[in-house]
Amino acid sequence: MTEYSVTELAAVRSEVKQPPDFTRFWDSVRADLSTVPVEWERIPDATWTTDELTVDWLRFSSVDDQLIYGWLAVPHEAGSMQRNGYLWLPGYSFGNPPPRRESLYSKTVTFGPNVHGNTPDTPYIHPATQNREYITEGIESPQTYAYRGIVAHCLRALDVLKEQPEVNPDKLIVGGMSQ
Repeated sequence: MTEYSVTELAAVRSEVKQPPDFTRFWDSVRADLSTVPVEWERIPDATWTTDELTVDWLRFSSVDDQLIYGWLAVPHEAGSMQRNGYLWLPGYSFGNPPPRRESLYSKTVTFGPNVHGNTPDTPYIHPATQNREYITEGIESPQTYAYRGIVAHCLRALDVLKEQPEVNPDKLIVGGMSQ
């Protein structure tokens, strides 16, 4: 096994390669998204609500006439003040994991969207168990590739999070799992 010094590791540079139409493509995705009004509905659901936080469902419109659902966890500890907003992106799965310790922070409203278009009652289903290669679905064209929609849904979820009354729209965080 080769060992490298900190200096050698710090000197490593990757070459970023983008197709010539990369910027044009993502600009077109953002343009498609801009034609969809930022419309959302908050749906109370006591299933995951606790003494420490209220968890509701959010439903919003996204590209390609998709309705996207996700949970919104609002901690009680900060009272009526606006809090940080955290867009917690799920990993590579079809389900929407419930709010857990790794996705919740003190005085922070967390929004966990299911960017695959599943409804709140869709159970966790890993694509590998369905004999599907979800990560390559539609890869024949940038317009049909699964990640085009996923990225657009994430961008719209950020718009929706900013509109929540408990969230300070100037204090947003994006993080999550493998995606």
